[in-house]
Amino acid sequence: MKFPPQLDSTGHIAAVEQDSDEDILDCVYVALKTELGTRFYVPNFGVTDYTFTQEPLPNPQLLAEIRTSEPRAAYDLSAQIDNLVETVVVGVTNVE
Repeated sequence: MKFPPQLDSTGHIAAVEQDSDEDILDCVYVALKTELGTRFYVPNFGVTDYTFTQEPLPNPQLLAEIRTSEPRAAYDLSAQIDNLVETVVVGVTNVE
């Protein structure tokens, strides 16, 4: 299933191919929107909440948290992941 949930042109729930780049990026998106420690049964899933961080985001730490949450996120997707991070962290203008 595509995330966030969407309808396709026929009105059915849109789907993506499992293990495709789009599927992996959807899972990274979910990890970025989940604060680390908020999933009771998967406490290492998600990323640290940088909402009120004044310093530049610690990209190595952020990427490590993404990789822990979604091991399929490979370095060849790093450009798309960087774009996704910037999209999710709206309002934080100090992304390195």
